[in-house]
Amino acid sequence: FCSAVEDGWNRFAEAVEQKMDDESGFENKFFRFIDFGFNLLKKGYPLLRGMYSDASRRQLFQSTIKRIVDYIDQLIDSASSTETLNLPLKPEERKFFLKIMISGILFTASTTPPSKITAVIEELKEGFKSGFLGSSPLGVSA
Repeated sequence: FCSAVEDGWNRFAEAVEQKMDDESGFENKFFRFIDFGFNLLKKGYPLLRGMYSDASRRQLFQSTIKRIVDYIDQLIDSASSTETLNLPLKPEERKFFLKIMISGILFTASTTPPSKITAVIEELKEGFKSGFLGSSPLGVSA
């Protein structure tokens, strides 16, 4: 089980690095990253449920959350200006905010019944975008 989770994270890391190297603007990278992450959440749902349902596997969440937070923080740092985002600008506050948000998303997804996961993931994705963009200061609808 642990090796399957690690393999999934390695593939995630490689794909994120490719997306981060993209020369497109922040807005495009941000939405592609979010879409990619939530699509991966849907594909990895069975592993996620397995991680959360067994107490000995819950430790996998700590490194998972840290890695996701680091990737999102790196993406935000790559923006020419973070003023367009609806989140704290100090790095330590931003990482705390991201950790709470990601923890909630993973917990919610892991405790969602399989019959409802598609709808719940879509709701989480839209909420995540709205949480960052608020009233859409980037000029796009969240």
